[in-house]
Amino acid sequence: MANKDLREWIAKLEQEGELARIKTKVDWNLEIGAVARENMDRSGPALLFENIKDHEGTLCKRLFTCSLSSYSRIALMLGLPKDTPYRDLIKIWRERTKKPIKPVIVKTGPCKENILKGDDVDLFQFPTPHWQKLDGGRYMGTFHGVVTKDPETGWTNVGMYRQMIHDKNTTTMSVAQGQHIWFHWRKYRPKGKNVPIAVAIGWDQVLPAVSAAPVATGMDEYDIMGALRQEPVEHGVIFRVRLAILLFMR
Repeated sequence: MANKDLREWIAKLEQEGELARIKTKVDWNLEIGAVARENMDRSGPALLFENIKDHEGTLCKRLFTCSLSSYSRIALMLGLPKDTPYRDLIKIWRERTKKPIKPVIVKTGPCKENILKGDDVDLFQFPTPHWQKLDGGRYMGTFHGVVTKDPETGWTNVGMYRQMIHDKNTTTMSVAQGQHIWFHWRKYRPKGKNVPIAVAIGWDQVLPAVSAAPVATGMDEYDIMGALRQEPVEHGVIFRVRLAILLFMR
């Protein structure tokens, strides 16, 4: 039932009549955010924007959003009929997560197919929206997983922490007291070390679903993802994703 990558998930949604391809040109500056909000308010489909202002010739030209903004698509994510009742979705989520499935380690994955380093890194190659008018800028990390690891226990956390682009190779994120990433940062700070971080955007949609969900302190989100997928997550340094951005939090 598990989706192997984002392309497979998009194909599944299209097959189920749950995807709209937007071919009309839209502006990354507020317009995409406005369309997405209106679409969610109307319980609309997942959206794939294929014609974005200023990104006709960039490495990445399309943007996918509203993937899990309906119960029908959450059901499909879990491998269930899309008319599965809301109460049943909660029951099935709870039942599956009582039986965590450990990940398996792989040597490589699609995230290693294209690697850019140093001056070649340009975050503006991605059509990142300025979502809301009161946002401080363009937020790249809004439906993703930020991966950190406890340097003492090995506990891996995958959380969703918004990232704003500052320039072509710099993003920042807010780390609030009490968040799991904060626990990891507290252990690195006294050592005077950066926190190694992997940011995963794209893949099976259980990744953002779990990274945004309340998971107990010390519990590995990979195990919960495996439980929901009913098969192990494959990962090495990063999972099998279509896009991975490596950075360090200072």
